Amino acid sequence: METKILKKCSRYKFYRKLRKITDFKVQVNALKLNYSLSDDINTTKISNILKSGDVAAIPTETVYGLAADIFSIQAIKKIFKAKGRPTDNPLIVHVSSLEQALSLVKIFPDSAQKLAAKFWPGPLTMILPKSNIVPFKVSAGLETVAIRFPFHKLAKAVITKTKTPLAAPSANLSGSPSPTSALHVLCDLNGKIPAILDGGKCQIGLESTVITLATNPPCLLRPGAVTQEQIESLIGRIDVHPSVNSFQSGFKAFSPGMKYKHYAPKAEVYLVKGDREAYINYVNSLLKTTTKNTPALNKSNITKSLNLPLRTESSLIGSNFNCKSDLEIKNSACLEQKLNCNMLSEIGALCYCGDEKDLNVFSISYGKCGDVISQCQELFGALREFDRHSIKKIYARCPEPVGVGAAVYNRLIRAACFQVIDLK
Repeated sequence: METKILKKCSRYKFYRKLRKITDFKVQVNALKLNYSLSDDINTTKISNILKSGDVAAIPTETVYGLAADIFSIQAIKKIFKAKGRPTDNPLIVHVSSLEQALSLVKIFPDSAQKLAAKFWPGPLTMILPKSNIVPFKVSAGLETVAIRFPFHKLAKAVITKTKTPLAAPSANLSGSPSPTSALHVLCDLNGKIPAILDGGKCQIGLESTVITLATNPPCLLRPGAVTQEQIESLIGRIDVHPSVNSFQSGFKAFSPGMKYKHYAPKAEVYLVKGDREAYINYVNSLLKTTTKNTPALNKSNITKSLNLPLRTESSLIGSNFNCKSDLEIKNSACLEQKLNCNMLSEIGALCYCGDEKDLNVFSISYGKCGDVISQCQELFGALREFDRHSIKKIYARCPEPVGVGAAVYNRLIRAACFQVIDLK
């Protein structure tokens, strides 16, 4: 299958640049870029693909979604096949109006009205008793449906033009870090889907908050940019499902991100709790034990082994891709650290900005300490970077699980499969 990226005008030939700066090899004739089409034409092309019973990746403010008409069982099956997604994992349905949402549910209680008035369109998914028109293939056999009204202009345009609600789980291989750029989608689903609508880097970078209003009291199933405190200020006390922050088994998943290992790179992830000094000392101590007998390497050998790009500037100027964070090592000190140590390690540190200079292992930051917005935006891209550099074990500095930070913590602890090292 030929995967196309529909994109705005750019001065650069992306295909040529992509081959130069990454080890990613595009399938023959798999990438065709059209730089002259407007957003209106591109969204029309995507909607036509969806109307034909196929799937396409679209941008949202949270992450990129793999969209399909909820009333096309053929298209819904293609979502599960392309992602390798378990069929008992329900899909979130995306709408472009409140009226469209109302047609999908039996009731829309006062609590839903209050939340919709405040947070729709936006990064909030509400679960409600579904109407008969919602296929069980979409709800994974449940009597409820998860609904979100995104505020991303391209997502709304595609839904409006398709004239039907769209199922749109994250456009990645199931279980891997969610895609926050079109290139992330291409790396996972190239040749498996017909088209990707490039809307640039996602503004939020983490999936939506999910709350079920089908229980009493309502229950938070997945934290996100809309926090528990914000929700409770409108509708009163809510429960938090035990699976949000701890391993649970033997239950029916009411929402994506509850039951299975999610957001994980190929490397094994450990979440490290402790202050900055304790974290840095612990990670540096691991290097001594794992690389004690490693022979010295010169610069070219290290670069080749890690597949490090030799230049640091962005190679796609004028493009929507954030090459510095998505395609290249953001922390130039990493290479020098390995040269100074004269050893190569398969250990990586997922840290905060500024920690890199004190770490003697391969390090990538995922935002600033105390800045949860930057942590949200950088987390998934950082996790993907480790796989590009053959890192086997990642030791992640633990965020504060407060407010939006609870969402960052949730993604990391699930990526770590609940493996936590407590230094406190």
